[in-house]
Amino acid sequence: MKKLYILLLFPLILGANLSAQDYFPEGATWYYDVPPGSFPFQYTYTFMECKGDSIFNNDTLTFIEGTVSCSTGWDALIKQNGQKIYQLNLCDSSLNLLYDFGASVGDTLVIDPDPCDTWSIDSIILVVDSIKPININGNILNQFFITQINFPFWAFPGNIIEGIGNTYSFYPLYGTCDPWGGPLRCYNDTIIGEYKTGIHGGVCDTNYLVVGIEETRMNDVVKIFPNPTKDKIQVSSNSIIEEIQLFDIQGRFLFSAKKRTVDLSSLSKGVYIVKIHLKNEIVNKKIIRE
Repeated sequence: MKKLYILLLFPLILGANLSAQDYFPEGATWYYDVPPGSFPFQYTYTFMECKGDSIFNNDTLTFIEGTVSCSTGWDALIKQNGQKIYQLNLCDSSLNLLYDFGASVGDTLVIDPDPCDTWSIDSIILVVDSIKPININGNILNQFFITQINFPFWAFPGNIIEGIGNTYSFYPLYGTCDPWGGPLRCYNDTIIGEYKTGIHGGVCDTNYLVVGIEETRMNDVVKIFPNPTKDKIQVSSNSIIEEIQLFDIQGRFLFSAKKRTVDLSSLSKGVYIVKIHLKNEIVNKKIIRE
């Protein structure tokens, strides 16, 4: 309900084609994966599109239209200032930092997770661990590897690619969503071109039932044992594991690990979500600590 007025407001302020942004040109599109929640038992997707420039309070911003699926992609107005991207807070007309494509290793980024957040006053605090170049259609872009160092109800678990955004969700994710959206399937614009991450065979806009071939394929990609466990788990995969992240059942980030053996002795007994970041996809598994 809190974002209904956004949908009513945007058609009134959407202006002419005035696009002068270096990032996210008009027509840019994102497809984010949405894994199965309680129901239905299938993978679907969230679609976002940059609709061009809009006028708000005599300022020119960019309107991104999204298919709302929890927090992955909603309607929003954003503004670029140099290499920083801000999101408009419609509750008080302020601009809150969303991305800093000019960040350096060691920088701390404070992200306000939701334009009208009434659930949590905590911002997300990110630290840039490393920056590596990524070649997309001949465009050499910076890829920012980040760590979230505080754990409110919101999380920003992916890496960030310059000019594209977070590889897991364009906006921070709210912890109680079922399911969480992400990761990124595809991005396309007139400057970078088409970028496919390879999820679901590189298909951007198709639903996938969690039965048969797809379920079998994902089970073959990653295995966790023992499960249930008393203290440690071993993550096995025939793909390169870039990172392993632990979340509680409400979706709150707990910690991350690089090694395939993960120590859970600091956790209470219960059910947890393990997100395994592979080279071209992210696999979610549930585990039980006895």
